[in-house]
Amino acid sequence: MQARDIAVKVPTVTAGDPVTRAVRVMTLARLPGLIVVDDAARPRMVLTGTQVLRMTVPGAYQEDPTLARTVDEAHADMFWQERGELVAVVGRDGGLVGTITLERLLAGMALAGPEG
Repeated sequence: MQARDIAVKVPTVTAGDPVTRAVRVMTLARLPGLIVVDDAARPRMVLTGTQVLRMTVPGAYQEDPTLARTVDEAHADMFWQERGELVAVVGRDGGLVGTITLERLLAGMALAGPEG
């Protein structure tokens, strides 16, 4: 089994996109994170959902632990429940071929069987 065989196309963002767009893309596509591409659609970094979430939290909350306590436990738990693996698959030309999520990887392995 090759990575390109189980890679799927997912929406991406660029470093110049606003954080609100990144959150919207990740949420609507139900992704565990995001792939950030350059202007030529070449992947530059993979951000986990928690890294994207961190960008939405004002700096003052990140710097002052007492302000962080204003987030209740139920909401804090939600931040950690949706963890997953996201891998960018790159072609020979350096362009993004697709993405492999943990769910897609496990499904591909299960369907391939022991001889896969």
